Amino acid sequence: MHPFLEQHLPSIEQLCLKHKVSKLYVFGSLASGRFDEKNSDADFIVAFEPSSNRGLAQNYLNLMVDLSKILQRSVDLLLDEPIENPYFKEELDETKMLIYEQAGEEVLV
Repeated sequence: MHPFLEQHLPSIEQLCLKHKVSKLYVFGSLASGRFDEKNSDADFIVAFEPSSNRGLAQNYLNLMVDLSKILQRSVDLLLDEPIENPYFKEELDETKMLIYEQAGEEVLV
């Protein structure tokens, strides 16, 4: 994990709690070590708590905006759903890293 992301993990954890995230993954350059602090965006995959389906769109948009504010860069945020594109799936399989998981009352970061 890139040090840039590590320094923001406490703030990201708070966002995950606020927006009812069950899992958050990072992928791409931020996870692989090719991250450029001047030019790279931040790529995430999110799974929301099942109880948050009613506000899914709002939680998704708010999380994306809040991550962008904290990291001060553009953010690509994907929902944790099956990937059909084999090339993109391969990229995810090589770099995807779990950075937040909520299990019951216990939060693991």
